[in-house]
Amino acid sequence: MSDEVFQKISNDTSSDHALLYGVSYFKQIPVTESMKQHDPDLVRSHVQKAVCVLSKIPVFGHLLAKLDPITKCYFTQDNFNETEILKNGFESMNSSLKEITANSNEIFVGTCLKKLIYFLQEKVVVLWKALFLEKRVLIYSQQPSACSTFIHSLISLFPCLCHFKYQSKTLNLIENHFNEYGLPLHLFNEDSLLIPYFSVHNVDPVSSAASFLAGTSNPFIKTLPSVNWDILVDIDKNSIQFKNDALKKALALTSQDLQFAQTIIKRVKSNNKVENLSWNNMENSVFNDTDAEFKGGEDWLR
Repeated sequence: MSDEVFQKISNDTSSDHALLYGVSYFKQIPVTESMKQHDPDLVRSHVQKAVCVLSKIPVFGHLLAKLDPITKCYFTQDNFNETEILKNGFESMNSSLKEITANSNEIFVGTCLKKLIYFLQEKVVVLWKALFLEKRVLIYSQQPSACSTFIHSLISLFPCLCHFKYQSKTLNLIENHFNEYGLPLHLFNEDSLLIPYFSVHNVDPVSSAASFLAGTSNPFIKTLPSVNWDILVDIDKNSIQFKNDALKKALALTSQDLQFAQTIIKRVKSNNKVENLSWNNMENSVFNDTDAEFKGGEDWLR
């Protein structure tokens, strides 16, 4: 079993408290006799290992694309004390990040709005409205990466939110344009949290937040009274649960909302034909914009 998650971390060690953006790749590995020779402390049948990368630039998809082959090679080793692969990978990542200008295309690598629309259909508009109303939205899947990519894709619907206040010449030009329209919206702050993935060990910030958009793979968290979600999105079941009927009614789509949603859904479906509507089985590559017209593509959806 292997998977990956995205993280957004407060950097309290820097003078400006700038954010750090993390990608963690982890895997459960069967312990072999050769591994035990290198590390006698390995007494169980399996060991879980993880490699995490932190960056000052919010390019999650780019980081994951670089990290994935590095960690796969590292995890095939019998001796985890041999870290030459990780050192070389770190140098390669640093080199590639120096060439990144952090433009909007690089920021959105790893998101897939067409997949989100194809999967959720009109329910995307319901979640969009819920974030506007600052509700407590919990995203659940047994696969941690599904939570991270789902949330990353969802917030990319809101202009400039995926910038996470990161500054670059290109992004500043984009934000200056949107400032004329009162954007970006300040949906997330100290009291309204955005957490792509969390476990039961760090549930306290979520419990104490006024509102949140957070992902988890632990079914126990769904039942915790302290989490007190308003909306629960189960990616594996493609379902949305509401805390009560009053909230469900408040978020119900109007005829104009439905017309708007159906126009988008129809365009996305006309450009993409997918048989399996399971989020975890739908490959992002199926929805690539290559050879597709602009209308119905990722930029058009945003």
